[in-house]
Amino acid sequence: MNGNHLGKELIAVAQGNRKALKNIYLEESDSLYSFALQVLGKDELAQEAVINAFTAIWNNANFYNEKLNARGWIYTIFRYGLNQIARTHIESLHPSPTVVHNIQREMSQFNSDGSFYRVFEELPLHTQTSFLTLYFSPHHIKDVANALSMGEEELRNSIKMGVKHLSAHIHDFNNTHPLNNKIGELILGTLSEGEEQELNKKIAIDPEADQFTYQWENLFLEFLKQISTKKTPRNLWLKIQKSLIKNEKADPDAIKELDENLELNDSNTKTKGSFGSKLLFILKKCWISRNFWRLASLLLLALCIWVIISNPFATPAKMISVLNQTNSSQVAYLVKINKTIEVIPSVNQHIDSKSDLKLWHTNKAGLISGVGLLSPNSTSKIKNDFDISVGDTLFITLEPKSAVKSVAQSISSSQSAQISAPPGPTLFSGKVIKW
Repeated sequence: MNGNHLGKELIAVAQGNRKALKNIYLEESDSLYSFALQVLGKDELAQEAVINAFTAIWNNANFYNEKLNARGWIYTIFRYGLNQIARTHIESLHPSPTVVHNIQREMSQFNSDGSFYRVFEELPLHTQTSFLTLYFSPHHIKDVANALSMGEEELRNSIKMGVKHLSAHIHDFNNTHPLNNKIGELILGTLSEGEEQELNKKIAIDPEADQFTYQWENLFLEFLKQISTKKTPRNLWLKIQKSLIKNEKADPDAIKELDENLELNDSNTKTKGSFGSKLLFILKKCWISRNFWRLASLLLLALCIWVIISNPFATPAKMISVLNQTNSSQVAYLVKINKTIEVIPSVNQHIDSKSDLKLWHTNKAGLISGVGLLSPNSTSKIKNDFDISVGDTLFITLEPKSAVKSVAQSISSSQSAQISAPPGPTLFSGKVIKW
């Protein structure tokens, strides 16, 4: 991820975009973790440093602006927290500074003029070692000087000379600003407490000087090539999420879910990666996840709605008939035929109180049978006790009010006797077809 893209991610983080923070984590977490492990020497403390860094990035991203070096800004925050942890645990860390030598030496021939290592390797070897040891050491400059078999003042002067050389010869680096070199020394920690306080006051009122802080920080990240990169523990992002949620005072269920995920990941790391254990891990992961149950609930709701609307368990029609007026193509009724005869109106019918609608069946021999009375404007269901075949005709007539007390009673009545013609006029008719 280049600096511009990293800057865009930081701006997105400032707007509350947690996915952007995850993108930064995926890009930089291995380097941050390896850096912290090199300085602190303990996995637990290294993880704490990375967690604190991403929590601070999330809380302070609104102070970032696109004029600043994005990677330098991130590592400035990280190294500040790293130094805080180192000071707290200094007694339990390495008893003395670890001397770091330039393992990239003799590779400068492959670098272009003005590149960092090409310029860096123009410095004396002891100065190169001084830079690297200071950069990765949590110890006081006096202890670093002792480890390098140098006097404290000699070490300060060596760094001062080296910083001046780097700022003068590295491409695209502004060495005209009066505070530039001092800022380089500040990053490496060789200034006295008084000098550091005075310089920080000047930086606070000088926006250009503030930019140099992040440029130097980004420049010294070249030293990360001196250490082997370690992969972050698989559950580290979950720990970062937990830290963010706790700071936001989120609901206890969210924290509980993260705790269960952390416990599950820890136990899974200790077991062998067989297919069965992986499957069990996935099932447990789903069981813990609130998002999984939310999605499952939505899918179940969608299934219920589909079942209600489509009624897939209903017995499908074997035959249908579309009934319309003899002088019009407008569909008036749809008749579905199986174990029941279902008559579905398509248009509103205005029937006076003295009349009824009745469904009739005519077979291929021309014999007419009454099927039953219909409700004009709602679906009618009649038990199919009739020998209805493809090619037969169904029709609806308007009849004088029957003696039957209700439509429901007539619908459940037995088959009418066959007659030569219905008494009332035919309103709608249609052929029976296979469905």
